[in-house]
Amino acid sequence: MTRVLWNHFDGSAALWLLGPTGNLASYRHGPVTGWTAVDVSVGPYNRTHILWTNTDGRMGLWSLNVSGSVVSGASFGPYSRWLARSISHGPDGLTRVLWSKNDGSVGLSLPSSYEPGNSTRHCRGR
Repeated sequence: MTRVLWNHFDGSAALWLLGPTGNLASYRHGPVTGWTAVDVSVGPYNRTHILWTNTDGRMGLWSLNVSGSVVSGASFGPYSRWLARSISHGPDGLTRVLWSKNDGSVGLSLPSSYEPGNSTRHCRGR
């Protein structure tokens, strides 16, 4: 199943679940003041994860069940001048978040759970 994330001008986000026959399901979330949905990934147990960024630099992660309901979420940061760009999951089940700065620096964080403060960050300069 393919997931497609859409942003609406009102700040809400839509998640489409696509299969071989087309759109199987659609879910709308938000709008949430100051937050924008940035990326979507599939994690363990076929849960969908949405990466959000806030205008103040925070990053948010939501975990959704197969019915499109948010089952957990957490906010991380803000981290000075860093902006969360992308989310993925590895075969080890860990979530990976790619960060960047305007100076070209990139970083990778491994939030081990959806609880603030439970994150390992690995950053590298340009």
